[in-house]
Amino acid sequence: MSDIVSETRVEGHANEGRPIIEDIEEVKGYFSGLWSDAEDCQKRLALQLGCSQYDPRLSVYTVVRNSAMNIHALVSFYDLFKSGRVQFNMPESTPNPIDLAYIKIKILRDTRLMFIDGLSAAEYSAKRTIMVKASAPIIKIILRKVKRPGQLDLESIVDLSYNNELIPVREYDHWNEIFDIRDCLLYNNSIADTTRKDDFSTPSIRMKKGQRIIISRDGYIDLTYNIIYLYAYLLRAFYGLTRH
Repeated sequence: MSDIVSETRVEGHANEGRPIIEDIEEVKGYFSGLWSDAEDCQKRLALQLGCSQYDPRLSVYTVVRNSAMNIHALVSFYDLFKSGRVQFNMPESTPNPIDLAYIKIKILRDTRLMFIDGLSAAEYSAKRTIMVKASAPIIKIILRKVKRPGQLDLESIVDLSYNNELIPVREYDHWNEIFDIRDCLLYNNSIADTTRKDDFSTPSIRMKKGQRIIISRDGYIDLTYNIIYLYAYLLRAFYGLTRH
């Protein structure tokens, strides 16, 4: 797991490799841990902000929690299907019948989608925060840098927050890592524009120029953990709250 994840716990398609399901309970634990941490972040931030845990500023946590819960259910279904406790009586002529390989691939793809949806939800939540705190001095500075409201996205919010010393360089670098991976996956058919060696926060990611980015299931989980904690840090910085 990445260092952001390790610290906070104490407190096209990518080349995803062979989709392997190891110990079922261990894999389910990855996702139950993620949804539990997302729910915990959501509740603690709601208390600090004095708002409902379903406030739009906290939408990212609802999205990640629900995604992790759904994948956990899918892994449980895989276990039932593999053991023969669940069977389908499908016509022999049915194209692409459900099998173990299909379910394993779907688990991996859904985990990838969880990362992408989580980042999108973080952007929505950050924009809602900007709208609510529009009168705050630091938000005014950020908004002055944006020529049109439509240009305000999470990447520019993070850039301006770092430039105004709201977040430290280490968190800024983690955000940029996430943005680079997102751009590669969504806008470049998963083909890397550059080679990055040993500088990712998680070892489950590899990028080599001209080749498809390689991200394992654990890599997507690590990235999603980073999103929920980095966003919490950013939100607390906007409100001048303690970090934990």
